[in-house]
Parts: sequence; C-alpha cells; structure tokens
Amino acid sequence: MTRKKILVVYGIVLLLIIIGLFGYLVFGFRSPYLPDWRHGAVKSQIIDFVHDVSNPNSRHFVPQAKRIAVLDLDGTIMCEKPNYAIVTFSRQQFAKEVKTKQKSPKFDQNNDYQVELFAFEGMTAHEYTKAAYKFLTEYKVPRFNKPYVKLLYKPMLNLILFLQDNGFNVYIVTGDDPDFLRAVCSKYLHVAKDHVIGSRVSLIFKSKDGEVYFVRQPMNLIPINDRSGKPENIAMQIGVKPIFAVGNSNGDIGMLHMTASNKLPHLVLVIKHDDAKREYKYDGKSKILHKIAKHDGWSIVSMKNDFETIF
Repeated sequence: MTRKKILVVYGIVLLLIIIGLFGYLVFGFRSPYLPDWRHGAVKSQIIDFVHDVSNPNSRHFVPQAKRIAVLDLDGTIMCEKPNYAIVTFSRQQFAKEVKTKQKSPKFDQNNDYQVELFAFEGMTAHEYTKAAYKFLTEYKVPRFNKPYVKLLYKPMLNLILFLQDNGFNVYIVTGDDPDFLRAVCSKYLHVAKDHVIGSRVSLIFKSKDGEVYFVRQPMNLIPINDRSGKPENIAMQIGVKPIFAVGNSNGDIGMLHMTASNKLPHLVLVIKHDDAKREYKYDGKSKILHKIAKHDGWSIVSMKNDFETIF
C-alpha cells in the first residue's frame, strides 16, 4: 500500500472516530435502550440487570420460564389523577343506572368496588369491554385534555418492550377489573390479554341460539387484587415468583415483597410522583412504601429526574 493510500485510510478512520465522539457528546451519552429515560443510575441499573439475567453466559442467568416481570397499572404505567380511570368510568355508569332504576342502592357509595359492581351488573363481558374501550380512548382527562390511553407513561412503555425483547414474561397486576384493561392492553400497552391480573368479577355462562356469552354478577372473586391480594393472585395465576417488579403505592407492597424474596437475582422499582409541572406531586398512599423501599434497598424512580418524557 502506498503512503498516499495509507494516509487516506487513516484519515477515514480518524473521521469516523470524530463523528462517533461528536454523537456521543451531543446525544448526552445515551444508551439506545429505554430512550424516554434520562441517563443515570436507575436507567443503568435496569439495563445492566436485564442484560445480566438474560445472558446465558452470565452467572446470574435466569431461564426464560422464570423471567417474570410484574408491573402495577395506576400510577405506575397510567396516570391515576385526579382519579383512577376505572373509578371515573364506574361512577359515570353508576349515575346513569341510579337515574334509570330511580332508586339509590343500599351500600356504602364510597366503596369503589361496590359502585362498579352495581353500575355494570347484568352487562355482558363483551358489552363491558366495548364500553371500557370507548371510555379509555374517548373520555378526556380535564387537566391534559387527553384520553387515558394518551396518559400512559412513555418510559414505562419503553420498559415493557425492553423486558419483552429480553425474554421476560410481562404481567400487568392491577387493582382494576382485568377486563377494563384488556380492552386496550394489546394495542396500547403491548401486553397480551392473558397477561393482565386484576380484581375479577363473577361471571355467569350463557348460551342462546348457538352463541356463547358471559353475564357480569354483583360479586368480586376473592381475593381483591390489592395489597396481600396481589401476591396471592400472582401465585394462583402465574405460579412463578417474579424477578422484576414495579409499583407506586402501599397497595403494591405485597407484590414487591414477593419479588424481593426471590432467591434468584431480582430487581424492585418504586415510582415516585415528584413532578408537579409535567404530571403530579404526591405521596399520600405511598409513605409506608417509601419507608420500606429505603430500608430494604429498593430503587426509587423519580419521575422528575429519571423520566426524560412523561406521556
């Protein structure tokens, strides 16, 4: 090779190095993973953990069948203010039912579960799911003037896809009726309907003229999927202890403890709502959780500091 050609090759190599360094500096040292997360300790911890347990050559490798991730919904994936989506949905229908039946039900109307059962009693599962889809995609939350499907946290959607890309089985574990989320989970959350665990409502099987359908009854199946009910339902419906969990309130403590007790490598994350400008700032239902997280070494995800974007 002539001296001239050698200089040309060196020039090209140097140019590529300069371009790479420029991009590295301009784009803030960002990883191609979790694009809506800010670079920092939490993001790095997530990426390192997921790659470690999914690498067959790692001593921390976890077989795919045991690579279970469980994530709460309200306040973890979807905005839960000024009220839980399902509560607003149920109370709108409740008001219609009271007006139609012209009588006030004899139960504590502050009990959201009872309100939901009354509001949709006698509706088929298909009718309920259809109504839920319409509500979640059309009703606009006043502050943001957007429907709930547009108030999903982008960093959490990044996380779901990142976990799935690395062989994780991702489940949404919510206090809501699972059929409420199943109306939109495949399209908007990238999670299959059979990977939603929630507070189930009793259904009665019906058959007419060759058609099969299910009718909602005014009774929840035990346990309600909240607090201790979450780990109980995970045990019954998945049968495998998670190695990855994310929650944001005291109602998630049982699920997070279950994950933290796994003898396999595991990671527990707690979402902290501390961004009043882009979302909300509150900790009313999570003070105990934050205390436990600090004591047990669970990682706190600050929406203000760790989320590059919110919605």
